Amino acid sequence: MITPREACSLESAARNSGLPVIMVRAAKVLDRADNTTCQILNRLKTSVSLFYIDLDRFAEGSPMEGFFSSDKLNESMSKFVHSADALRLLLIYRYGGFYADSDFVILKDLTSLKNVIASDQVARRQYSAGNHLLVGHTVSNAMFHFSKGAYILSLALNHFNEAFSSQVWASGGPDLLQRCLLALCGFGNDVPTDGIMMTRERFNSERCRGISVLDYKSFFPYGWMQQERLSDRKTKADWYEVLDSSYAVHFYHSSSRRHGPDTVIKRPKYYGAKKPAYLVLGIDHCPLAYWSKTVF
Repeated sequence: MITPREACSLESAARNSGLPVIMVRAAKVLDRADNTTCQILNRLKTSVSLFYIDLDRFAEGSPMEGFFSSDKLNESMSKFVHSADALRLLLIYRYGGFYADSDFVILKDLTSLKNVIASDQVARRQYSAGNHLLVGHTVSNAMFHFSKGAYILSLALNHFNEAFSSQVWASGGPDLLQRCLLALCGFGNDVPTDGIMMTRERFNSERCRGISVLDYKSFFPYGWMQQERLSDRKTKADWYEVLDSSYAVHFYHSSSRRHGPDTVIKRPKYYGAKKPAYLVLGIDHCPLAYWSKTVF
């Protein structure tokens, strides 16, 4: 089945992104009796498509061939995360477009953004000695757009097997993309992946073969180390002021330090005027998903 929060990501993208929305699943069976799944399939069938993918067959003829059934992946500390890291590179390389984790809420039209990536490692607005805005320390692979056959993805695919470590969370994901981006932007291989102050002046389409690193607020208004702030209670007006520069909001489900009953989003009657971000955004941007279950 599709969870309410996965459904929220699909629904918000269908409503706001301006793009066709596709979810790729490795499971062969989908529980259509589940209310959330039923609502998404019935109400958004013209704009949301779900596909089953055979990972081994899809990887044939690519540098990823054999990876999805390899001992290296089976020994992984997080097999599903590492599988997804690999699959997104191959999918976007072959077809082009946006990739986004299923814990995003999409707020704005994305059609103006091409060949972009951002960082989730910035905790506050900082500037370089030259008064240039810091856009990140290392990029995230949670959301990005690349054209079909993009050189950065070709580099990542060709170096994936040597870079991947089954016991290192980010080895085939953010770490790999960061190294490829540094190479693309003219920085040597001996530069530490987090040793460059990333500004728009250094990481833009002119210097990085068509790739731009966006202001971190574009996709990650709160960085990974600030994820707790998404549970702050604010008025709707205050939340939208915070998110004014954001195309999307990442909620860090797979790496969240907060799991359990405190992460459940209830109906509005359980809150006052000030609400957590997911409640405000759920009602506005994915009402089908939000109202499909008693808790979100």
